[in-house]
Amino acid sequence: MDTELENVLGNLNEVSKLLLNKSFQEVVNYFDKLLRSDKSNRLNSLEALLVGVSKHEQLLEIYEHVVDFLWSKEVDTSIRLIFFSFLNNNLDFLEDWKVERLCFRMIRKLIYVCSEPSLLFDVLARALVKLENSNTVLSSMVDSLCSVEWHNDNIIYLLDIFSNYSLQQKSMEKILEKALSKITSWELDKRPIFIQSILLFSFPRYMEFLFLQLTSLIYGSSSCPPESFEVIRGQLMMKIFSLVKANQQFGKTIFETVKATQLLTTSILTGFSDSHLVLESSFLRDLCRLPDDPKEIILKLSEHCTSKQWEFTVQGMILLGFTLLRASCSSSTGSTVNKSSGRLSKSLSTSPFQTYDTLKSRILCSGLDLLLHIFKVSYFAFFMLLLFYS
Repeated sequence: MDTELENVLGNLNEVSKLLLNKSFQEVVNYFDKLLRSDKSNRLNSLEALLVGVSKHEQLLEIYEHVVDFLWSKEVDTSIRLIFFSFLNNNLDFLEDWKVERLCFRMIRKLIYVCSEPSLLFDVLARALVKLENSNTVLSSMVDSLCSVEWHNDNIIYLLDIFSNYSLQQKSMEKILEKALSKITSWELDKRPIFIQSILLFSFPRYMEFLFLQLTSLIYGSSSCPPESFEVIRGQLMMKIFSLVKANQQFGKTIFETVKATQLLTTSILTGFSDSHLVLESSFLRDLCRLPDDPKEIILKLSEHCTSKQWEFTVQGMILLGFTLLRASCSSSTGSTVNKSSGRLSKSLSTSPFQTYDTLKSRILCSGLDLLLHIFKVSYFAFFMLLLFYS
């Protein structure tokens, strides 16, 4: 095949005609031979081969063979541009179902270190975007992407390259969540660059999602020991500081994100300043019918503290918790309780525990249980306090 191809070099139509008559095996065998060759014109032959196969009936199989080669072998700078052109130009010639198959092949390889991530992850990102806009492929390739194991050495390249593409918001959040799940497995000396990639990947649209996920990861997972948390927290603050110094827009986004998500901290301060706000709130009274023991339904509601849709319910419950604490320490506990709704007063007045001291104890315990339970399930409160007061 050497002589045949050399005779038509420079004539793309003739190269294409020649390759159309060659089998897949002949093409890939010649491809492998060129990569091992020391001939001076091997680069011209390689470029002609990869350009000429664009109309080959087994283009997908040839494409997969090239991907397999690049995944395991780093190529010289002199031929990287040839592979870049082949991978990007021929992706558009593949039907959606073929792109889906190619994606599956690349996703299954993520457990192994990719030798040419700048080439292959760019292809993967473009393929994912194409499939998200496809009318024929209905399955979510991002779900498949996030369901497999990723080698740590691949993650930074994935984040850096994927951040340049417009995937759907849900897809970007899943990728970010998957990457964050690997943070505790990174060696200490590699965490700074990983954290920086996470921050840049999230900027500007996903900063709030990133903060919430970091909080959940650090406080909600037994896989993050205290010493690991301290390292992650310290490096996160350092990277935020350095990026803010380098980019004023990044600093503005961080400030706006923190300002928009400090609801629980503000609620706690408000709760200290107004002891009657929640007890007189018709919102909480009308939210549900209270059983004989109001604490039961309140604790059940607080299970939803991690959901953004329940922000104002959480705020009300925090205010209620501090109100109960203040009421239990007040000399006018009985009058405070009597100011509340008829249903609440009735359920307390019919309680078998009628003594003044016992009633104060029940109110105190209810307030403490409520606040502790909210902070247990809503790790975001802890994170914001750390962020503001560290």
